[in-house]
Amino acid sequence: MKIKNLFVYAALASGMLGSSLHADAAVGEIKIRSDFPGGNVVVQKIEAGKVQIAPDLRGGGAWFYWYFEAEVVQAGKVDFVFPEKMPGITSLIGMQGPALSLDCGKSWAWAGSENVKDNMFSYDFEKVGQKVRFAVTFPYLQSDLEAFIKENAGNKHLRSEILTKSIKGRNVEMFQIGEPGPGVKAMLMTARHHACESMVSFVLEGLIKSAVSDTPAGVKFREKYVLYVVPFVDKDGVEEGDQGKDRKPHDHNRDYGKDSIFPEVDAIESLADSKKIQLFLDFHCPTLRMDIHQSMYFVGTKQTPAHNEAFVEEFAILINKGLPPKNPGGPRVMLQKREPMEKGSNCNRYFSYKEGMIMAATLEVPYAPLKTVMDVDNCRKIGEAIFNAWVKMDFNQTNPGEDRAKFMEFQKRFKGSPANWESVAGEILNDDKSPALYRIEASNKMGYIRARQNKYQEAADFYLVALKDAVNATPDQKATALTQMSVIVCKDPGSTLEKVEKQLAEFLDFAYSSPSQQTEVLGVASAFYENKQNYEKALQFAQKQLLAGTKYDTGRILNKIADLYDLMQQKDKAIEVRKESVAHLRKNLNPVPVGIFGPMMAFDLVNALNGIPSSSAEEKREAANMALNHKVCPQNIKDAILKSLGDIDPGKKD
Repeated sequence: MKIKNLFVYAALASGMLGSSLHADAAVGEIKIRSDFPGGNVVVQKIEAGKVQIAPDLRGGGAWFYWYFEAEVVQAGKVDFVFPEKMPGITSLIGMQGPALSLDCGKSWAWAGSENVKDNMFSYDFEKVGQKVRFAVTFPYLQSDLEAFIKENAGNKHLRSEILTKSIKGRNVEMFQIGEPGPGVKAMLMTARHHACESMVSFVLEGLIKSAVSDTPAGVKFREKYVLYVVPFVDKDGVEEGDQGKDRKPHDHNRDYGKDSIFPEVDAIESLADSKKIQLFLDFHCPTLRMDIHQSMYFVGTKQTPAHNEAFVEEFAILINKGLPPKNPGGPRVMLQKREPMEKGSNCNRYFSYKEGMIMAATLEVPYAPLKTVMDVDNCRKIGEAIFNAWVKMDFNQTNPGEDRAKFMEFQKRFKGSPANWESVAGEILNDDKSPALYRIEASNKMGYIRARQNKYQEAADFYLVALKDAVNATPDQKATALTQMSVIVCKDPGSTLEKVEKQLAEFLDFAYSSPSQQTEVLGVASAFYENKQNYEKALQFAQKQLLAGTKYDTGRILNKIADLYDLMQQKDKAIEVRKESVAHLRKNLNPVPVGIFGPMMAFDLVNALNGIPSSSAEEKREAANMALNHKVCPQNIKDAILKSLGDIDPGKKD
């Protein structure tokens, strides 16, 4: 029975997951509907406390996409049960449980795996009339794309056009970022060849936002590239809630080459010809639960274009270095030898064999692996990392694979004790015939060692090797040297104001620093000006740091901003900012992360509460215990928390 607007009556039980109903269990009425963009569900059977549902495959092969809304008349728990087996599908529920929305699809969170058992999940509805949307993923639909376009409507670097019309007459959008010109490489990015693979749309947002920014990296990107983006290849499938995968006779990602049946694919091929596309990247999400699909990975053709594998491997390394905390890891490189196909080709194989191509690949981004944070914010951060990696790529290399392999082997020699690092670096620096790239790397390693020995001038001298060699130093080497030089200058008590400002200006103009490097430098810059009692300037850098940091940094940085307002005698503003910190931290500490970020953020929460006069002892005690009872809380954090609590006993309840 297919559902578009169906009233479903089901009993709601208050028993535990998987238990049978008690004879006197409350019986209520639940409505299920999917008559909205992206909706997809089939109700197979209804009985007391249980609704048996399945994806609406709509003639396609077995897959796992579903999205529906439930409205309850009588509060209680209901079990949603999927088929035990579908050919080739291990599960219809992701690693972090179903996606959940309490505001009709405006915002989403993973419900968690606590109420998931095998092919079933449960939800305890709290009140009559409550509407909850459930989905296998965070939906990203036309309304989301339009909101993104509206948000960036005033940005002169983002041009939105209509590429073509879908089979059902919908507009298929295309973005252009940058302008063609001499020495400018044309690149194409696509997403949603399979309509249900929505998490990559948030990743793409982060990438595009970075590409149209006026940051040094954004400016550098537009000097080197003109980017064309097709965000919804299967526009009809996205809006109608199709899975898109394995359509009959074939889906959009098997339509390249001769005799295409989808107008979107025809238009993409024509675009590639007319714009002379040289670089291609397609975004996908893999299956839900198989181990191989729980990290990011590249697929594509190994042997073509020339050096394709080498470029993709270098790209993957650069992406990994810039990923936000709690990321899914990778990307692994899983390119294979593949022959060309005249028709029925997937997109990356088609582009791999196009004349003039430099790199072509597909990047798979998983839905929500265990122990990761795959929310909207982190997905956008992943997009930023991909963008930053792309800006650092040098596609003019003549032999990237061999050169990179040798250099990576050299980098692996820096392991063990500082003495071993010095020995390896000394071999290179004492040999006049050592290649410049290797000398720069050795100098950066020596700078790292000397800085940690508090020999700041020696460290600075080593880092200058990379900064002075504009020809041979890689963007990563320059970023490392410039970051550490900026930290040294800001921390050096002997640095003059003029020296610090010159150093910071050079860092802020640099296009290749990562968000973590920006966070570090902006933090020490703020501290420098605070020590000089220039609180306005310190505040400016702290606010910039807030934009660069991750969600795990946010509470700490907000607390620092509040401290600066206190120093500026703006007490009310300081309290307001600390309340913002409390709200952010409570949201991200529910549940408390199992890793080191858990106790760190709990410590930030204690500090924020300590600065709010109206905070109760119980609030502080609760925050403190999140860290004190945490399995991986370092002793120094425990000591600092206990000291900050003063007379409050964390083990006592009011």
